Amino acid sequence: MTADHSPTIAFTNGAFTDIDKDTSVEWIAGHADGVQLVAFTADELDHAIEGWAARCNDQQLPVVALHAPGVDIGRPTSQLVARLADAIPDVPIVAHPDVMGDLLAWRHLGSRLLVETMDPGKATGSTIAQIDAILEQLPAAGVCVDVSHSLSAGGPALPVAMPDDGAAGSDSSTSAASAAATAPSSGCPTSTSPCTPPWPASCPASPPPWKATGTGPNTCGSATR
Repeated sequence: MTADHSPTIAFTNGAFTDIDKDTSVEWIAGHADGVQLVAFTADELDHAIEGWAARCNDQQLPVVALHAPGVDIGRPTSQLVARLADAIPDVPIVAHPDVMGDLLAWRHLGSRLLVETMDPGKATGSTIAQIDAILEQLPAAGVCVDVSHSLSAGGPALPVAMPDDGAAGSDSSTSAASAAATAPSSGCPTSTSPCTPPWPASCPASPPPWKATGTGPNTCGSATR
């Protein structure tokens, strides 16, 4: 939250498919209050972070977090953590628990570390018990709740206030999660969608349980495609 208690809206520079991560920083600077920088590959980890940070500084765009690689890049955990720690000093580091490797090595980050909640398809991090087990070894760490992962796990559609771009009739209280549920662009159902199988072949093989919506059969919790 900002000092006047208005919501802080931040985007990740890895959220866009039509522009690269460098260009996305400039777009985010004009539409949000901050950015999470995502270094998902070894090349980005080693060669891109400082450049992104410099662009953010030029745009007066605060870096709210740095996201560690979401896949195993074949590097010893201690070296990975050391690189993340030095890349942008004092910025929180978000990590996927299923690829963290040696958990004790992450203690070097202290309270800067945020363990991200995962979807059920990951080896760990999708349940409270799994997150608790990780935090027992990393007592100074915090938790980053990923809303999309929560939805894919069958969690509630969390209300997210959308920014008003000034368009006539726009409603700044629209829930992003609910909007995605009622009109998913992929054609895949969400945790609040009506259950109307079959679904496109590109949808997850093990979809989450659905809530009853009053439309269509609502037995998708045990349905398969």
